[in-house]
Amino acid sequence: MKERFELEIEGKLEHLAAISDFIANSVRALGLYDRKVFDIQMAVDEACANIISHGYREKRGTIALSCRKKGKNIVVTITDEGAPFDPTAVKTPDLDAIMEEQEMAGLGLYFIKTLVDEVTYDYRAGKNVLTLIVAHGQARRYTVAWLEKVLIPAIIGFFAVLIALTLFGVTPLISAPMDLDGARGILEGVGVEGLSAIFAIVISLTLMAVQFASQQYSHRIMDLHIKSLTFWSVIVIYLGSLLYNVFALLRLEEPVESKYVELSVLLTALSFVMLVPYFFITMLRLKPESVINHLLSTVDDEYLRSIQRYVREGEMRIPGDLDKVLPVTEIIEKSISGGDRSTARFGIDEIHRCYMAQLRKEREAHVSPLFLKHLLGIGREAIIEADDDSIVQVLEIFGEVGTHAIAQRMNYTTRMVLDNINLIGFKILKEYDVATQQMIDSLQNMLTEYIATNCRMEDQLARIFTLYHDAAAELFTFKKYRMIKYLITSFAKLFDVMVKNEHSEALEKSAGLIGRIASYTLSLHMKDELEEAVHFLHTLGVAAAKHNLVLAAPDGSRSVADRIIAFYDEIKAEIQRSKSTLKEFEYLIADIEAAEQEIEQHKRTMQRPSD
Repeated sequence: MKERFELEIEGKLEHLAAISDFIANSVRALGLYDRKVFDIQMAVDEACANIISHGYREKRGTIALSCRKKGKNIVVTITDEGAPFDPTAVKTPDLDAIMEEQEMAGLGLYFIKTLVDEVTYDYRAGKNVLTLIVAHGQARRYTVAWLEKVLIPAIIGFFAVLIALTLFGVTPLISAPMDLDGARGILEGVGVEGLSAIFAIVISLTLMAVQFASQQYSHRIMDLHIKSLTFWSVIVIYLGSLLYNVFALLRLEEPVESKYVELSVLLTALSFVMLVPYFFITMLRLKPESVINHLLSTVDDEYLRSIQRYVREGEMRIPGDLDKVLPVTEIIEKSISGGDRSTARFGIDEIHRCYMAQLRKEREAHVSPLFLKHLLGIGREAIIEADDDSIVQVLEIFGEVGTHAIAQRMNYTTRMVLDNINLIGFKILKEYDVATQQMIDSLQNMLTEYIATNCRMEDQLARIFTLYHDAAAELFTFKKYRMIKYLITSFAKLFDVMVKNEHSEALEKSAGLIGRIASYTLSLHMKDELEEAVHFLHTLGVAAAKHNLVLAAPDGSRSVADRIIAFYDEIKAEIQRSKSTLKEFEYLIADIEAAEQEIEQHKRTMQRPSD
């Protein structure tokens, strides 16, 4: 298991989500349990927000994060290049005064200290270094694996000590002399007949339960049960006790040595006591959540290195018996088809968590095909079974993975995510509005990250906008006008980040998409949507002119504002060509011309030499 995770990212508020995801995935991979994962997420989010808001208020800089395991603790280090500032020196605020005066200064730092076990600060090499330490809690480890590794050996060890003491005559259980009939009664009645009956009933019932769970979810549940330490411990102890009692009966003679009868009693008691953890552990193991956790725990660095040779031409062609994610996918797909939404959601989340914990740039070429192939399969099954929740969840994960991949400049993973969104997203546009919204949101988040991080993977930017164009065309075909409005609104939310980062390519492509949508709305006589598109083009054009945004081209640069005016001209021309059918839209020509004049005016202002 990897012991250290690192991330370096530009200090911007829009990157807080990526930082939060990194922290959650890293500390989970290091073994932190859920409640503390949330606490450390909140503490890091507050610390990074302070760095961005105060340390990088007047300049840009990066934030470097590292998560590692040190002894029984998880250590998170946050490094920034802002002005020296020691948050540990901030005085603990008077909470009563804060409530009375509504003065929040110092409360965020107090908040951090309450969420983690220790906070330290250092300033070295011109950088602030804030260290957050969290005790490595074991709440999540007291599960099937813990019970098998600790409880079973403890019970066996305890009885082994009693047996040794009995054999050496240190603590005899039977002090009075025992006759032959009494000894035979114990060995036959309890040691042989009792154990035989109980053994047959217990094994039969548990195997029936395991078989039922295997049929319902995955045949690998039976494999896990048969190969488990608990199962074989019970088998060996019961068979050993039976064989001992049979052997003791055959050798029984006067005078009776009580220690051998005592040994029979102890072995029989051990057999019965072992039934308690056996039943409990078996019931835990039959839960699909336990199976999923066990299976994914085997997807480690060594396994991922071993499957590299199965990646060919960007596809993971791994044999089914070697694919450790496949059984988890089978459980999720059966849960979806059976209507078990909670198991499906848990399984999808666990695949996502495992994927993000293992995803790094240097090995994305074999990690991403493995996990994205299975997420795609789950999404397809969800579409077949009309499981809206799972469709939305898969599309949401695609968006989160794509956003992370763009932030880390993982071109290969970004391309695969966009391909999967294309394969899943366009199958749900007609029937599933909520899933359609999630598809648009996922693309929006990826585009936001692309613009905010000043990414230069131009082929992926083009791919994102191709998906937008195709989605818009399909939505118009299916007459999903509410979703069209949602699409336009999503771009309005992107306006500030495009302008702030002066991203000419994104702004020009956005204008092209809105222009295309305007043409669709015009042909369908959709007045409100057309007015919204025309207004948004105006906003984009003014911003492009004010910031003098230009696009690089082989024949020289070209103005983004001019491109937007050209989109306006196309809309005007279409209205004028169809005056007989689009007469009610003639008033827009005047609005468009006024918008063009304003854009031209701002262009001239920017081009005018300063005095």
